[in-house]
This record gives sequence, structure tokens and C-alpha cells, in this order.
Amino acid sequence: MPPIQLGRDTIHNLLGGETLGLDELVIVISEGNTTLVHPNDETSYFDIAWEIRQENLPEIISDLSLDSPTVLLMDEDSSLCPASISFITCEDTVSFPLFNVGVVETEIRDLLNAIPQIGTDEYPDEIDSQNQIWAALALDAKRSAIGILSSYFCRGEGGFSPDWFVIDMLRIEDEIESPFLVAFTATDADGLTSISCWSDFWNALSDHNGPRYRTTWMPNSHVEVIRRDNDSRKVYFKLQDDDGFESFAVHDQSFDQLISFLTTSGWSLTEITNGSVTMVSGNNNYGTVNQQSQNFASTQHSAAVSPTPGVGPTQQQPGAKELNGIIDGTVNVTGLGRINGIIEGDLNVPSGADIDVRGIVEGQIIINGGIVRLFGTAGGATISSGRFELYGILENPLLYRGGDVYYDPNSIIG
Repeated sequence: MPPIQLGRDTIHNLLGGETLGLDELVIVISEGNTTLVHPNDETSYFDIAWEIRQENLPEIISDLSLDSPTVLLMDEDSSLCPASISFITCEDTVSFPLFNVGVVETEIRDLLNAIPQIGTDEYPDEIDSQNQIWAALALDAKRSAIGILSSYFCRGEGGFSPDWFVIDMLRIEDEIESPFLVAFTATDADGLTSISCWSDFWNALSDHNGPRYRTTWMPNSHVEVIRRDNDSRKVYFKLQDDDGFESFAVHDQSFDQLISFLTTSGWSLTEITNGSVTMVSGNNNYGTVNQQSQNFASTQHSAAVSPTPGVGPTQQQPGAKELNGIIDGTVNVTGLGRINGIIEGDLNVPSGADIDVRGIVEGQIIINGGIVRLFGTAGGATISSGRFELYGILENPLLYRGGDVYYDPNSIIG
């Protein structure tokens, strides 16, 4: 049966009084229009939505052995991005913009894969417990949607959109501290960085004005730490370039994660507090970071800076199954496992998986709640929740969106 096409108000009225359980998922797709995602690109918003609805979504549902959800088509453009996909259950909605198939497919798969399957021990019978599970999943997904939207605003030729990092911060103006969810994008093709301050999450089925503040920063912009409040564990700092500055405050652990992201994009850092001097300078190559202590000594290989300092190493429990040989394509893992061979695609590590990688992953290690210890080599890694420990070689910088990260001093990041 093809999806039913309805107006936005009709969808609101249809679902507004319903109490849905985790097994009663409703998907609403806005197919957008025939406007090109980028003037120099031949792909329209409708093309992206059609590919997601006709090809990617059925494949994901089949791979995850999910019951067929109810799919509705909204006959209006969604706010901020004309095409969108929304997942509704347990009194909450998660929306993703549709402009890049690869990015959204990964987010959809991660979200649906994290929902406990009915009949398993993880699936609760009580609706309140189901609501709590979905609320936690929705919170992480809505934070990701804010990052994806911020990247969407920076889209370039050929559908390019930069990586992003989302963090809770206080924006300071006239000595007033206002809380925002702040999205940073990595440098684009012109070396620019964007900063978007969001006061609320995005729901594609409702009107939204976008970020409250959005600024674009020149290459080699600068972070200057003003002071550290040990009692509240806040770091007060300025973001600045030749055109001006913005002031923020953030928890000290989150600040370390932010600096790890920004210095990879070419930003520099200075801090002069309590007589100590710290300097971290970004590089015009946007990816090489040089760190110097107070005596400005340098070494050929300095340890990578973890986005979650203080996280220590762990060891895998005995009894892991071993995976050897060469595997073509993406691998989805569960439980305890040890990979000694070669995976020619990606490695997906959901919640409940605990994996040691002693071989090679030619694609990406995608961590969404599980644990990975990389002793071998991987082309790249993305973590939204869970734990990632690096002892070997990561050929590209870690894309961090949440979770715990440990870098061994002898590990190497390309």
C-alpha cells in the first residue's frame, strides 16, 4: 500500500490525541520540491526524498527486521529544509533534513537500530518505560539533527557539507549568560567555520525560525581563554577573528572536546591564567595541530588529545568470538568479538557490542553505544555514544558527537 499524502494540520490532528508505543512507529516524509540542493548540483530535494523513501528506508527496515511502520507523506515543505523525514512515537518526534543521502541514512539506521525489539528482555511492557527509552534516543538524535541542519546551511558545490560538533554552552552578552545548543561546523572549502546558537530543537512538522544566532568565522580564527572558575568548573573564553568576537562559558570537560574539534579546523588557542601559558596553534592545512608547552619544546610525535580527558583504558572480557579473513562490505556486530582480519567496508558497533579490532577496517568504525578498542588500523571512526579506545592507527581524525574516548600515547591519528 503506498503512503498516504496528507496536509500538515491533518497529520497534527490525526496524531495529536494518540498514545503510541515503541512498536507503533509513524514516519512522516516531506518530499520537498524540485529546487536543486545546490545551484551547481543536479540533485533536487525531491530526488533525495524519493531515494530515501523508495530505496534506503525499506532496506533499513528489512535489515533491522522491524515491523512495517506507518508512513505518511506531508504535502507541504518542511521548515528550514524543504525535504525531511520525521519519526513519531511515545509522545516525541525526531526530524532529519533530507539533502544528503549518506548522512541521513546513517542517522536513521542508528536511531532505528537502537530501539529495543519487541519480545526481547530490553523491551519494556510499561508505556512509561517505553517513553523513557524513546526520550533518551530522541534527545541524542535531535542534537544530531541540529548539527546536520547547521552543516546544511554551509552546503557547497556538489552537495558538500562540513562535519559538525554540537555542545551545550552559555553565550555571554552584556554580562548576561544565556544557554544555547551551539553547533560548530568544520572548515569548508574556503576555510570558513560557522557557529550556530539554537534555543530549541527542530521539528519538521512545525514552523521554526532556525538558530537564534549564526556567525561565519574567517580561516585561522582564535580562541582566547579569559578565566577558569574552579567552583563551577566553567571555562570562560572568547571566539574571535579580525571582524570581532563572541563570548561563551562552558563546562571544562566540554571545553576540551571543543578545542579538539576547532584546532583540527585550523583555530588557535591561547590561555594565560594563574601565571601559566598554554598555546595551541592550528595549521593552514586544517588538520595538523602543533601543541607547545610553556618552554615551547616540540617533538616529532605528540600524543593525540582526547575529546574526553580523564577516560582510562579498559580490557575486553574473555570469551570473545574471533573474526578472521577478508569480508567485503559493511559488518554489523553484536556481543563480544575480536576482529583479526580485514573488513573492506564499515564496521557498525551498536549498544551491547564490545569489540577489539586487531586487524584492518578499510572504511569507518561507527560507534553508537558499543565499545571499540582499535589496536590495528581503520580508515576513520565516528562515535555518537559508547566508548572508543585507540591504541593503533586511525588514518583520519575521529568524528566526535558524544561518548567516551581514550587515546594511548603511542597511538597515531592521520
